[in-house]
Amino acid sequence: MSAGALAAAPAMVEPCELCAGRDWRPLLEKAGYRYERCAGCALVRAELAAFDPAALYDGLFEAAWLEREIARTLEPRKQAHYRAQIRRERRRVERPRGAAIDVLDVGCGVGGFLVAARALGHRALGVEVSEVAARHAREALGLEVRTGSLELCAALGERFALVRANALLEHLPRPLEALRALRQAVAPGGVLFGLTLNLDSWTFERAQARWRYLGMGGHLSFFDPRNLRALLERAGFRDVAVRTQGFRDESRRMGRLREAFEGWRAGRVGKGHRLYFEACG
Repeated sequence: MSAGALAAAPAMVEPCELCAGRDWRPLLEKAGYRYERCAGCALVRAELAAFDPAALYDGLFEAAWLEREIARTLEPRKQAHYRAQIRRERRRVERPRGAAIDVLDVGCGVGGFLVAARALGHRALGVEVSEVAARHAREALGLEVRTGSLELCAALGERFALVRANALLEHLPRPLEALRALRQAVAPGGVLFGLTLNLDSWTFERAQARWRYLGMGGHLSFFDPRNLRALLERAGFRDVAVRTQGFRDESRRMGRLREAFEGWRAGRVGKGHRLYFEACG
């Protein structure tokens, strides 16, 4: 679609969650997603007709893929990564050292992170919108996983010392509302951490619409380090930390070593495409 056609598209009238602005600038269209950027805070969101998260992710999690994903998430290297992640975040939790804690993984998929938390002696609970994935986590791995969306976090009536929201925020049309719900799930002295996508990255600057994370998988919201920090603080979190990492050559002309070096450089200047966050409740 031409830039002129995009400019003629009707602007979203719903105000920006973060800055309350109504000046939405067309960014790009891809695969039925129309992305617009807030002129005030650079938050990006998409319109997608007839979006049903449960139906979308149940469709993605077909049986053969689930078996491969369970095998991948149980690989010793992956489990070691999860355990190291839990130990690192555990140090920020205001609890006696060595004590078991309650861990919540929102958008837990098939539950690999929960397996690692359980192996470390913690009580691990997952929430997953896809009934297909949640059922596999329960039946194949014996995990405690509830089927539902963020609203279920409030319905649980519990608060958790460690809450993980990995690859979650980009799937949600109202990230501030989501972060407020997550804030209610974090116990006093607890920690929220996770990963989302950075649109202010070298990967997007070079690839634009070719970036694989656009126009797929229900990716409705995109952030940069500044507006993600502001969203977390607006939601009531404190001691917010954000960092970026990674570069992906969507042209596939760059060697793996050069791509890794570019990812290191991007992370040093806040231009990595992976956007990590940590915050205290």
